[in-house]
Amino acid sequence: MTLAKQILLSVFLLGGATFVLLATVGLLRMPDVYCRMQSATKANTLGILLLALACGLAFGQISVWMRLILTVVFVYITTPVAAQVLARAAHRTQVDRAPSPGPDPFIEGRIPD
Repeated sequence: MTLAKQILLSVFLLGGATFVLLATVGLLRMPDVYCRMQSATKANTLGILLLALACGLAFGQISVWMRLILTVVFVYITTPVAAQVLARAAHRTQVDRAPSPGPDPFIEGRIPD
């Protein structure tokens, strides 16, 4: 493995691990379910992409690349859908929110279901 490939692999691994760690910290530190969902979905998907790129570079086989591409596509399709479903369920069951500066437009009926 060349030095440039090793450096790129290290950058992808450290970047991916950092984003996954930040998503985990966000899950623990955010005040309500809506903020936690945002933290988990955005940072985690980028972290998974970087880790998949690192795995593809490390193994370098076309079969590994195909599996990684399918995995990343699956994650990028299912994560936003799952977050939207969870947010809608939390809102309909009136899960407590963190204090906000303004009113909730969904409760006031300005935005339709």
